[in-house]
Amino acid sequence: MNVADLIGRHLPGTKCSFIRTGESAVTTSWGVRWNEAQIARDLLQNFYDANRDELQAVSATLNGGDVRIAGPAGFDLERLFYLGSEKTRDDIGQYGEGFKAAAMCLLRDHGVSPVGVSGKMLVHVRLADSFAANTKLRPLIYDFYTIAPDYPGAMLLLPGCSPVLARELQQGMAHFFFDQNPLLAGKIWESWDHHYALYRAHGPDGHIFYRRLRRATISGFPIIPVIHKASGRLDKRIEQDRDRNAFEDTVLDLCYDVFARGIAVNETPILAILEASRRFWEKGHPLLRAVASRRQHNLVTPGTEKLFGDKYYAAANSHDAATRLQYEQVEAPWKIGGRRQLPSYFTRFGVPSAETHLASLRNKALVEEQKKERSVTHAEEAALRVLNRALSDLAPVLARLLASKRVRYSVADTETILGALIQGRGYQSIDVFLAASVFVDDFARALAVFLHEHAHIFGYDGSRGFTDALTELLEGVIRQRGLMDFYERDWDFAREKVREERGATGPEKETNIGERLAVLDRDGLLHLLERVPDAIVRPLLWSDKK
Repeated sequence: MNVADLIGRHLPGTKCSFIRTGESAVTTSWGVRWNEAQIARDLLQNFYDANRDELQAVSATLNGGDVRIAGPAGFDLERLFYLGSEKTRDDIGQYGEGFKAAAMCLLRDHGVSPVGVSGKMLVHVRLADSFAANTKLRPLIYDFYTIAPDYPGAMLLLPGCSPVLARELQQGMAHFFFDQNPLLAGKIWESWDHHYALYRAHGPDGHIFYRRLRRATISGFPIIPVIHKASGRLDKRIEQDRDRNAFEDTVLDLCYDVFARGIAVNETPILAILEASRRFWEKGHPLLRAVASRRQHNLVTPGTEKLFGDKYYAAANSHDAATRLQYEQVEAPWKIGGRRQLPSYFTRFGVPSAETHLASLRNKALVEEQKKERSVTHAEEAALRVLNRALSDLAPVLARLLASKRVRYSVADTETILGALIQGRGYQSIDVFLAASVFVDDFARALAVFLHEHAHIFGYDGSRGFTDALTELLEGVIRQRGLMDFYERDWDFAREKVREERGATGPEKETNIGERLAVLDRDGLLHLLERVPDAIVRPLLWSDKK
């Protein structure tokens, strides 16, 4: 190719004068194998970085078989010659290795010899006419010229491009994020700090941008997630890939996760993604899975209810056979009614599953049982005063702390209600729930339950706060055991008043112990005896011997 003829064709009246020739360290042995789209992307990067404020003025036009890329900002063509990079963190590709790699691919694989023009300078990049000494490698040669008149801005001429290469070059600016990018069809949402945004896509395919560069195509999913905030995880993965081979699938899942974290608490972008992904609902999609995994709570809103209606349910899985059978019983009528099954993570988008359905029923039952609690009666309140006096003597520090919390007592008339109340109790709740039967139990049982429930104010079973409180209470019982008889007499009087207050509607009065023992057979008596503490049985045995 004659450089003067090429310049005359594209810049009529321009004269060029040869200055010198330089041999590059880049040779045809470089293992970079870029396709036409990758070549176009790296060539256009230099124009994108140099023309940030005038991107609409950057053009890539076809003239015959030649492609001409032009922009208003000038280039330092000398710097393009040297292998290396002077990019800043904000640059995508200007003066980096990308231009050299793209030029080598053009020459070696497409037979295209680039010509760069800027200001007074012109550089023609070609392959050496002969192999390097003792090798079969051909280095890149740079021929430098001066031109007159000066060319304002910069231009890259690529003569003799194939139709595929020409098309990719003409569409090359679509690789970069800017408002006029032809891939963008309109903004859907942007975070308050401008770190994340979501756009509609022109056409059936979506794309994902990270730090102003299109990293991958999302086939059949017409939305465009944009990540402006730098991610150490993404940068590490990209920096390991100097030949740009990780700009597609291997980076895509990581981009999904980073973007999903950025939108996790925002309903607008999630609804837009769900709406755009209808064709993927049943078979699933990595972006949907990533968004679901970053949700802390299920997104049950008017928006999701309208989107899914009652036409879908999410899969529910369990390793337990009995649980699986329960799930199948719930899902059976859904299937008969025509509901379609979606992946299990769709529960995060408000789609019901057998698991969430059963949990909802349990919660409703729990709420109903919790409504059945009642306040203490007059006689029960007198019984509590006996137990509270005992608590004050056994653990005065805890008693004072509990008094400052203004503990509230509630009574459950059945064990079911009691279980529901206890299950619904929050961490460090100041509510103490007692079964109605406690007030007619013997003193030892009543005090043990009373102390145990008060310890729960300091935490759950097994927690450090709970065990510390329970330890102090037990220590107090042992130290003050001499007071127990005194409190037991008061308790017996108080529980009789409770029985009287309850009358026929309350629990039956205790049957005479002799009558109870009379109905037990030998095995029943032995079983009862095994439950009696040694401290009680031992004195009785010694008295028999005497």
